[in-house]
Amino acid sequence: MEAYKLARTLAQNTASQRLQLSSVEASVADLRGQQLSLQQQIASLYQKMATLLLQESSSVDVDEQNIQVLLQQLNKEIDLTRQQLTAEEQRFQQHQRALVTLDEQVDQQEAEREKQLAADPLAEQARTEKESFTAELEKQTALHAELDVEVAQKTAVYDQQKLFSYLLSKGYGTEKYRAWRLRRNLDSWIAGLCRFNENVANYHMLFALQTASETKLQTLRQLAAARDEHFKGFVSRVEKNVGLPELYQRLEALEANLTVSQQKVSQLQLKIQEYANGEGESFQRIMRRLSEQMSRLPQQKLSELVARTASPDDDIMLERIRTLIPQETSLVGRIAAAQTDQESARNDLGRAESLESAFHQHGFNDPDLEFKWGLLDSEEKQIKRYMDGEQSLKDIMAKISAASRKRPKPAVTSSYSSARRPASSSMWTSSSSSGRGSSTSSSGRGFSSSSSTGGGSYRTTDSF
Repeated sequence: MEAYKLARTLAQNTASQRLQLSSVEASVADLRGQQLSLQQQIASLYQKMATLLLQESSSVDVDEQNIQVLLQQLNKEIDLTRQQLTAEEQRFQQHQRALVTLDEQVDQQEAEREKQLAADPLAEQARTEKESFTAELEKQTALHAELDVEVAQKTAVYDQQKLFSYLLSKGYGTEKYRAWRLRRNLDSWIAGLCRFNENVANYHMLFALQTASETKLQTLRQLAAARDEHFKGFVSRVEKNVGLPELYQRLEALEANLTVSQQKVSQLQLKIQEYANGEGESFQRIMRRLSEQMSRLPQQKLSELVARTASPDDDIMLERIRTLIPQETSLVGRIAAAQTDQESARNDLGRAESLESAFHQHGFNDPDLEFKWGLLDSEEKQIKRYMDGEQSLKDIMAKISAASRKRPKPAVTSSYSSARRPASSSMWTSSSSSGRGSSTSSSGRGFSSSSSTGGGSYRTTDSF
């Protein structure tokens, strides 16, 4: 199985878990809506009973009409949010299907591009030269880094020698050196003592080596960049021939639309979740008003007052309340069960998202990878075991890693033979340079002696 197919399977699993969570949250929101409706009916009955008892309980404040308006407004908001979520989920799925189709088209055209490039001798020669110069640049970069370290270490040894540093700072042996005759004689004696003439030549040679290596590195960078641009020219022409630029533009636009649609779905799901959790401004406003009404009219007091009234209406209302309360209690249990399902669905979504994220973070979406499963094994079985909690994320990632391998490149038969182009005249070659430094030591009045080769056919010998 190709990497993009497994990535698509994981994305579909995540989308399925997201839809399941959305369905459960919608059910919880619906149950809460029913609960709120029952609570409103009970509160409304309390309020009507309180109206009959106003002469005896003037402190009761009945505001039934306002509560009914708020409840209707809330139900409209819930219905509108559900409709928007359904429409956006359908749009998201359409974008996903279109993206899968377009991905397949891009894969086909990219394969055609590679086929045409492989069939073009000039393109293959350009590719070979690009790879050759890139490898040479990497090699020279490493050698230059080693030379930088070597120069820093060896010049530090020179700088620590006070006599040598003194003569170097005076410009001894150069045109700028000026001193009285007695001082010149003393400096000459010091120069012989520290073998200055030999060591200063070696000191300057170290920096010359570094400069030469840097020049070579810059030249290689320019040549490698030129070969890269040359090869990209072939790639660009072939991509235009097979229509890849247009496909890439469509792919970019479709991915942007998919991202926007996914964000809208997440926002609407969050809003539904607020309804399901009894949160949000509308819910809080209604629950607060209902709580106030019920706190003013406890059932025990109403029972006592109903027994003393002459009207039969409040008796009927009280019986109705006693019928509705068990229904509301039953809804509380159903909501608790639905919330358990909601939490389970949320955990499943989290597991699915973690698996999909880990797949991409570990680089298994590499188009050069494919996955081979055992005879009795498959990605569906592994995903199901993971989602069922039978194995951890670490376990399934280990199995995915074990099943992954590089996709074999298609064999290309060519009727031509190509040879690597001769090195440019600006390239430096040396049969005596290894690019690495070597050092030897000899006794010499407290100083050390070493030799260095770095980045080219240069050699220095310290005479300390």
